[in-house]
Amino acid sequence: MRFVDDTEGERRVRSHGGRLMTWIGHVAVVRGTMENMKRMAVDDNVLRMEAEPCGQVQTDVSGQIVHTTEVFAGESLPRAFTGEGICCAILDHGLDFTHPAFMDNGGRLRVTYFYDCTTDETFEGTEAITERQCSTTAERSYHGTHVMGIMGGSQYGPFCGMAPDATLLAADFDGYAHNFEGGSSATIILAMKRLFDKADALGMPCVLNFSSSVGYLPGHLRTLEEECLETMTGPGHIIVCAASNRGEKACRLHKEEGQPHAGGMMNNVTSNYSGIVEWDIFTAGDIGITVGLLNREHNEEQQQLMMTTSDILQASGQTLSTSVQRNNTLYTLSGMAIGEVEGQELYHFTLTPSMGSLHSVCTLHLDGETEATLFLNADISTFMDTPAPDGCADGRQGATIGWPAASPSVIAVGATAHTLSYTNLDGETQDQTDDAPDGVGRIARFSSRGPMPPGVPSKPDVCAPGVAIKAPMNHFYTLTDKIRRQLVWQTEQQGEAYYWVAQSGTSMASPMVAGVIALWLEAKPDLTTDEVRELLSLSCSHPDDGLPYPNNLYGHGEINAHRGLLHLLGLDGIEEISHQSLREGLLRMEGDRLVLVPQGDITTLNIRIYNTQGQMVMVTTLTDTNPEVDLAKFPRGIYVVSTERGSRTVRI
Repeated sequence: MRFVDDTEGERRVRSHGGRLMTWIGHVAVVRGTMENMKRMAVDDNVLRMEAEPCGQVQTDVSGQIVHTTEVFAGESLPRAFTGEGICCAILDHGLDFTHPAFMDNGGRLRVTYFYDCTTDETFEGTEAITERQCSTTAERSYHGTHVMGIMGGSQYGPFCGMAPDATLLAADFDGYAHNFEGGSSATIILAMKRLFDKADALGMPCVLNFSSSVGYLPGHLRTLEEECLETMTGPGHIIVCAASNRGEKACRLHKEEGQPHAGGMMNNVTSNYSGIVEWDIFTAGDIGITVGLLNREHNEEQQQLMMTTSDILQASGQTLSTSVQRNNTLYTLSGMAIGEVEGQELYHFTLTPSMGSLHSVCTLHLDGETEATLFLNADISTFMDTPAPDGCADGRQGATIGWPAASPSVIAVGATAHTLSYTNLDGETQDQTDDAPDGVGRIARFSSRGPMPPGVPSKPDVCAPGVAIKAPMNHFYTLTDKIRRQLVWQTEQQGEAYYWVAQSGTSMASPMVAGVIALWLEAKPDLTTDEVRELLSLSCSHPDDGLPYPNNLYGHGEINAHRGLLHLLGLDGIEEISHQSLREGLLRMEGDRLVLVPQGDITTLNIRIYNTQGQMVMVTTLTDTNPEVDLAKFPRGIYVVSTERGSRTVRI
């Protein structure tokens, strides 16, 4: 509203039953009912009123889903938490350091350290990184810009990252290189170490997000990698990883004790490896393994490769192999005993053609009276629904968590589906229902899931929204038609067009969790990975009430930033406090004194004060004539002030 006489404005608004919320120059923002507004519209002091329909901006709703909005507002908390004083580190590819989503309010880049794995260059300070502009992989990938924006992007337009005031650290690796062209797992470990070292040098806690993975089998014996991960993590050092996007695959086959035969059709069309197909078997007795090479119609086995676990044990630690010739290719089945895991022997198997890759369908069978469980490498193979020639179709969905998400040293993140459609910049509706087969808020179609092999902790640890997540787009990447259809917002800075794009994957869910953990680190800088898991078990939302938690789909459930903070600060056990936040400014702390600031008709407030153990330590009434109470006699710490008009926390 604009008034003829500003000095009369607030009194006139109140006289018509409205409320003046704030002044912006000479314009007043006013709240009221439609009847209030009708009366104000004919008031001779009202010069102009405007009330257009609310804009349908493409705002990402993830903040409401994981409850960072309450955290940013400081609801029922001693203050707002935004990641200030915390390092959010990212190891990814396709990083754009010119995007406005990574600038502070003064237009200065918030990324203070960058290590480029591809060139082995290090850039210290915002000036050097601003001059560098982007990572080596920026022209062929956009993944990292999107992920970093979700984790710690600044508030820009309708978008905001999970930890918008965190200090950003980045490392880039070539996520699309093959045959070790872009480095190995050691490259990843090195980059993680450099990021944590930089955070230590800054004297800040650090949460590191890694939204990449490879297929996992315990038979790979990643003992050195796991040792490195365990060493790097600890108080104030947390690693968060995407569970991977292999959720629809069936990579587990279980044969019960006394069941003489189990198996199925194994499809290797999805192989991106040169030749090898692999799996692990856990069993406490003798099992026969048979691979059948099929005819073109896949209805008859033409050749078989066979071996038993007892034969492998007799090889005394050596690899046992058997081969068969087919056309011009020699197919070799190899097996090796790895060692005992929880009372069972672990065996690692490979099937390798002498030429090219095994781009075909074959059968895989287990025989014997002993119980056995088989796990396929989900990067390469999956069991099919189609029965094998002998009628077996025992492969089951799951067992698809990737590495390093499978490590007990990291937090593994699955994805839920909350967005069934969105509108792009061209006004076209993009349908996402295929990613939500179980409905809104349930596990996403692609989200990898357990069960895990024996001896490996249950995964995933937690889930977060991962379908059509809107975040920054790398503007150095040449836009394809597919990407153009996913653009949801744009702005222009210094003559350059910058976009926000909707993307799906556990890659998007993982930085959401990492950003929330940054908020938790702000409250407890020495938080450990085990303590994070404990917080998850106590604070997560449960998308499916019919399941026990943790489980193979959601882990402990969907992350809840606000509830986790309340528990971390010891505020969630006070049942007597109101769930409604107290009106802003009604109570304030002045030193150790709690002061009532009367507002309108609120001149009296009945107060109950609780400590974080839920014990009531004071009951009193504040009035406009007796507006304050001294809390200096209480021990230092956080207290909850509960009133009939809502609750808030104070720190003494």
